[in-house]
Amino acid sequence: MSPEPSPPQRRLRAYIETMPTGVHAFVMATGIISVGMELVNQHLISLALWVIAAVGWLWLTTLVVVRAFVATESVRRALKDPNQAFGFFTVIAATSVVGTRFAVGGILEVAIGLWIVALCLWAVAGYAIPWGILVRPLPKDERQRAMFTTPEGGGRFLSDYIDGTWFVWVVATQSVAVLGATIQPHLDVFETVVAAITVVAWSTGLGLYVMVGTGLVQRIFRWGLNPTDLTPSYWVVMGALAISALASGRIMNMNSQTPVAAAAYSIASGVGVMLWGFTTWLVVGLLLMVVWKIWRRVAVKHYITPLWSMVFPMGVYSVASMTMGDGVDAPRILWAGYDFIWVALAAWVLVTVSWVVHMVGRVKESRAQQDVSA
Repeated sequence: MSPEPSPPQRRLRAYIETMPTGVHAFVMATGIISVGMELVNQHLISLALWVIAAVGWLWLTTLVVVRAFVATESVRRALKDPNQAFGFFTVIAATSVVGTRFAVGGILEVAIGLWIVALCLWAVAGYAIPWGILVRPLPKDERQRAMFTTPEGGGRFLSDYIDGTWFVWVVATQSVAVLGATIQPHLDVFETVVAAITVVAWSTGLGLYVMVGTGLVQRIFRWGLNPTDLTPSYWVVMGALAISALASGRIMNMNSQTPVAAAAYSIASGVGVMLWGFTTWLVVGLLLMVVWKIWRRVAVKHYITPLWSMVFPMGVYSVASMTMGDGVDAPRILWAGYDFIWVALAAWVLVTVSWVVHMVGRVKESRAQQDVSA
């Protein structure tokens, strides 16, 4: 007879079964800000964030793997839920971001290994997750064809579920391109293959952004916006665009002696600048929406996991600005990144403090319940 699990073991089991699918957003945010801090020569801050990101990736990835075995039904339900499924792409994005930090730190063997892991996951999940959401049984009539039946029973149009989390699909795709372009100049034998895969991922990410963005615009035009709709995940709309600009800048830095890299250089340069410009416009719009939510008194006042979905876009916008500014010799774009990375770091600190306060409260609540039951 197996021993009764202790309270901490029961809490860990409960967390694994119910953990948010986008939990790796913490690693994404920490890793990209570490890259940004390295670019502005804040080596100690960058190193500390690098360690946190690497340890966080190892721990959270282990929990995700364990969840797949001990809570298979929970994972299956999440994969069929349009509100949760795309959160799994944060595993791929986090893997690539951590790999990029290792590449920037000169540890190429680890970076290459993480890129291969991210590439394999993307090759499978990039088809499997959308397929699980989009493909449904043959409907009885044409109206039902456009409806998505929820586990609770009701039916809604599938486009009504599109929100910022769907853009993590784009982020994961472009993160593979970013890491691929970062390691490509350091390869000898496979530089042409890596360059080709990188350009494919980059162009695929751009296409996915247009596709998902069209669906989101359709939803907004159909139902409009209210303050409660603008969850932190909507910052991923900007983050997906920013990492696309970052991928463009990294492609410009690939070894241009390979045919694919040479062909993509001029395209990436022009597209990257346009993406950066649109991203900047979105940053201002999102900040105005935050002010609107505060004015309407519906702003988030406590820690929730999606808050990391706000921090990552800030960090990746900063790194994209520095990369594109350097690539096209535009000092003002470069300095925009230098300045904004500190805003991203401040946001990271605020969310981290919020998480610590949240966890302390959870521990106190748990101990109080144990005292009552005793």
